[in-house]
Parts: sequence; C-alpha cells; structure tokens
Amino acid sequence: METTLPPPTPLQKIGIAKKITNIIPKININTSSVTTSVRDTIKNNNIIGLVVSVLLAFYISDVIYYIIDDVIIPKLSPFIHNIDPAILKLGSLKLSSRKLFKKLIRFLILSIVLTVIIIVSKVLNLHN
Repeated sequence: METTLPPPTPLQKIGIAKKITNIIPKININTSSVTTSVRDTIKNNNIIGLVVSVLLAFYISDVIYYIIDDVIIPKLSPFIHNIDPAILKLGSLKLSSRKLFKKLIRFLILSIVLTVIIIVSKVLNLHN
C-alpha cells in the first residue's frame, strides 16, 4: 500500500523556501546597470536608425516592385512575348526564358534605383 503525503501548508512552503534560499548563495542582480547598458548600446550603435532604415527599405522596395510589375513590365510585354518561350535546362534546373528575362529587368531596375540612392546620399553627404 502506497502512502501519499498531504500537500504542504502555506507555512511549510515558506519554511521550504527559506531553506532553499539558505542553500543557494545570494545573487545580487543590479537591473539599473542592465537597463543603462542596453540604453547605451542603442544610442552608441544607432539601433533606432537601423530599424527605421530597414523598414523604409522594405516599403520602398514594395513600391518599386509595384512600379516594375504593373507599369514597366506591361510596357515591355510585346518584346517579352517575342522572346522564344524556351526552357533552359541546367542539369535538373529548368528556367523559363520569359520569366528569366522579367527577373533580369527587375534586377537591373532595382540596381539603378540603388545606385541613384547611393549617389544622392553622397551628394547630400548623408553617409560617414
């Protein structure tokens, strides 16, 4: 026959907690120094600027993709449809020439936009 112990009373729990705190050496955690170091890290490494830059880049690329896909590619579609719809095979990899051409156009336009942004930032002296 198995004997089960009754659950400890609140006073017994307090006694157990005191014994545990006597066993474990006291650890003094100074939270103000942790918050100060995090704040200093955010200030010194310009984390806020990085986050804002990443968000802006994401949304600007969204706008650029819209312009490319809905404005530029339809204007070039007569030329794209004249391209042979061949499928290029590289081993087990299959590439559609029309899709590849569209992706190359998108890459070239994004490269031009990025180059313009870099040139403008140099002219306006926005970099270190």
